[in-house]
Amino acid sequence: MTDQPGPEQHDAPRLTTRQAAELLGVKPETVYAYVSRGQLSSVRTAGGRGSTFDAEEVRALARRSGRRDAPPVGGDL
Repeated sequence: MTDQPGPEQHDAPRLTTRQAAELLGVKPETVYAYVSRGQLSSVRTAGGRGSTFDAEEVRALARRSGRRDAPPVGGDL
């Protein structure tokens, strides 16, 4: 599932696949599995290679998954 960036999303912090995987404590492949299951939305990068993820959405998934040691958005990723 991919989302299309609306005007309100342009300023929202975005994470790379690697950053999202680190925050979730999983492999990058698992992040894409979450996308295919509809648990996480993504936006393709400008060059079409790779995706970015809304930082708040990733943090919410981390909390639902029991990942309590997730760093704050904008922290050292």
